[in-house]
Amino acid sequence: MAGHIEGRLAYLKAKLSITEAQEPLWKSYAPPRATMKTPCLRV
Repeated sequence: MAGHIEGRLAYLKAKLSITEAQEPLWKSYAPPRATMKTPCLRV
């Protein structure tokens, strides 16, 4: 399941076109989401 979540986060990052300037914010968002037991959003 962890691989699925990591893949989903990678997909979202690509779709959102996270820039180098936004990377620190993304890194503070993505790791906590990967460890959550329930999703926080649906896309």
